[in-house]
Amino acid sequence: MLGATAGVIGTLQAMEAMKYLSGIGKLLKGKLLVWSGNDMSFRTFKGFKDPDCPTCGKK
Repeated sequence: MLGATAGVIGTLQAMEAMKYLSGIGKLLKGKLLVWSGNDMSFRTFKGFKDPDCPTCGKK
């Protein structure tokens, strides 16, 4: 089961890389994709930038 989980996540990462390199499709930039292996469902959460963050903020 652990091998199948790594395979699914690896496939998702490879697909995201292919979309980025080819410029085709909608990227998951700024989002978090959560996969539930129990019922094979996906959820997407939008990320928010912290304006006070020294890395991603406006400063």
